[in-house]
Amino acid sequence: MFNHLKIGVFILVFSIPFMIFGVNLNSQRILRLSKGNYFFEKTRNSPDISEIIISFPNKNKISIVKKGDLWHIKEADDYYASFLKINTLVSLIRNTIIYRADIIKNNKLSVDTKNSIKMTSIDKSGNHVDEATIIPINDGNKHHYALLNNDNFLYQISGDFNISSNAIDWLQMPLLKILAKEIKEIKCDKFHLYKRFSDDLFVNVGTNKTVNYVDSFINNLWYLSADKVYHSVNFKRNEYQRLQTYEIKLFNGIIYIISFYKKGKEIVINIKLDKDLLMSKDGIKWLDENRVLYDGWFFSIPPMVGEVLINYTI
Repeated sequence: MFNHLKIGVFILVFSIPFMIFGVNLNSQRILRLSKGNYFFEKTRNSPDISEIIISFPNKNKISIVKKGDLWHIKEADDYYASFLKINTLVSLIRNTIIYRADIIKNNKLSVDTKNSIKMTSIDKSGNHVDEATIIPINDGNKHHYALLNNDNFLYQISGDFNISSNAIDWLQMPLLKILAKEIKEIKCDKFHLYKRFSDDLFVNVGTNKTVNYVDSFINNLWYLSADKVYHSVNFKRNEYQRLQTYEIKLFNGIIYIISFYKKGKEIVINIKLDKDLLMSKDGIKWLDENRVLYDGWFFSIPPMVGEVLINYTI
């Protein structure tokens, strides 16, 4: 019996170094397999991702939903997502690389996750493809720490995850981007201005005199963006007072019809697109591609800008 015990102890002592070596070798193998791989591998390989949800420490959430060929922001009444923002996000997801992967022992993390963002990709069937927690870069660190799909690894990954939690920042903006030299005619129920050539001064149709102080009006149209977006289904038009409508015709044949509504301090605009009879083929193509950004939508704009546009007179 004692001899058997000695033999068992001998075998155990002899095998322990091999066990340690095996565990270490397996850990190194896992690290080698992970290093250089794409972090969002499953999302990259999924052909039918239909939604990406980004949750932030401030409790904000951005839900980016694909409908047809275009992406929409659920938190902005399903308005269209910025093409640039989506391209940047897709590039981030496709190109994020793993630099290191360490096993989490005893479910104890060596990093604080309280200020992390969470990214979830979902396919058309509603299945969660990837669920990732991205931890902010601390001083002295080159890479983000991250968790993925509860796989018991702590990753170090590449990529710029400085992502806005404001839904408005994710929308296709600006609403308008009109330069003074592009405008041929401005018309409303209070005045009617026009010019024959792009470098001319505006002329008042009523008096046939030049008008020199249109800059404040046009400057507020330049790069006009929204603070909030309403789909027509959710816009309670009966609660707003309709104040003014401008028809702005450009030299390229595009016509913007901008209607203003007000409730309290909030100013909302609705934009319709039309075309001149002599519009070019390129202009017609632009109109067809961009009409969807305006049809059926109402945009709450900064009150100070709205007041300038509503109260402009000559």
